[in-house]
Amino acid sequence: MLKRVATAVAIAAGGVAAYFITRFSGGLIASQLSDPVLGGWLWPAVPAIICVGVLVVATAITGLLMGSLDSHGINSIAGYDTHRLLGVAGLYGTGAALLPTTVEILLSATVLPPTIGSLTPLVSSALAAAPIVIISLVLWAEPNEVSLDDERSEPEFHPEYVKQATKRGDIHAISDLASANEASERDPTADGSPDQREAHEINYAELDYDWQDDTGVCFDDVGGLSNVKSELQREVILPLSAGERAAGLGVTPSNILFYGPPGTGKTYLAKALSSELDFPVAILTGSAVNSKWINESAAQVQTLFEEARSIAAAEGGAIIFIDEVDSVLKQRADDAGTHAEDTKVVNEFLGHLEDTGEYNIVFVGATNRLESIDMAGMRAGRIDQKIEIGKPDRDTRAKILRAQLAERPHTVPDRLIADVAAQTEGYVAADLERLVTQAAKRALQREDNVIRPEDIVSAMPT
Repeated sequence: MLKRVATAVAIAAGGVAAYFITRFSGGLIASQLSDPVLGGWLWPAVPAIICVGVLVVATAITGLLMGSLDSHGINSIAGYDTHRLLGVAGLYGTGAALLPTTVEILLSATVLPPTIGSLTPLVSSALAAAPIVIISLVLWAEPNEVSLDDERSEPEFHPEYVKQATKRGDIHAISDLASANEASERDPTADGSPDQREAHEINYAELDYDWQDDTGVCFDDVGGLSNVKSELQREVILPLSAGERAAGLGVTPSNILFYGPPGTGKTYLAKALSSELDFPVAILTGSAVNSKWINESAAQVQTLFEEARSIAAAEGGAIIFIDEVDSVLKQRADDAGTHAEDTKVVNEFLGHLEDTGEYNIVFVGATNRLESIDMAGMRAGRIDQKIEIGKPDRDTRAKILRAQLAERPHTVPDRLIADVAAQTEGYVAADLERLVTQAAKRALQREDNVIRPEDIVSAMPT
């Protein structure tokens, strides 16, 4: 989230800079047109020098902004290329600078016919804006488009290319594309590309799965589970944030399996992990990738991971979360009782799990039937860490209640929260959330805007 905010601020700064440079430089040029220095001997050299100065300053500011974003590995925001967004911001900034002068001239024209003198401010602003407009148009046109007629020409995971290759079952095309992209990142001189990840433009609406940019949940919203959060920090967040240092040590992020009773907050944790990493996440159930049609389930698994690769190439990483993952990674029996379609899905899934670390993809699964998971998926390099999310103890229940109440106006004292935590033995996170929600409904029924102690007490089971 912080990266996206920083990107938006940088792009907005580009637009604001374009506005003020245009206004200031336009005023200087206007003064030279109306009252040139040295009786006009240096005209039009002075306006030309000012335009060149605008070009130099605008180029320097653009370079600083893009250099800052690139140094932090930010190449896109919400699926749009940062170069293009900065170009659009520059166009908006110059347009905003020209608008007041244009409106003033149009209003004056309703009273008196325009003269050369009255048009001087607009001409001056247009001359000052011209260099910025040129830079903005160059930025806007900079991203390379992938030609669908020559799909193998660029090593990019373009979503339309991925979908077309998937539909025709061209597994080798995707594999070759992945290899080419990986090679270009390892050897920047292999195709003349710079030593930075190329920007990719993703249209999320065209993808088959629902990818979320912002889940609205972070680790601070997760009550308790400090040990689990520390483990996720070590196994997933640190390897991804350490960058070259982690790569030098051969450390890649771990794939995770949460297991435990229903309602203990496994999905909530996955959403929080996505926010901590600032990566898009697909939150699915096993049924979302299973199909009643022969061969289609394995193809859907393949599509899911290929979309994850496409997004990871654009955003720096991606997270796949599958609840009820035991329906996808079913235990395969040695006898003939295992359905052939189930075996295909498991094999397809296992193959993709082995490659997640290469593309900064983190897989997180959740199940309350650990014994049903195929054991081949549990080995290192596929699902690396199993984390039990059990029923919370008393202290954890109190932290969950505080986290739930923190999101709502309330006057519930900490003493009452401790008493409620003591009386809710056996409750899971979902039960505690429901209890606070019931208290909020009672406040609403009383036409109150605040949850009060009596609401919590009345929501407690009798």
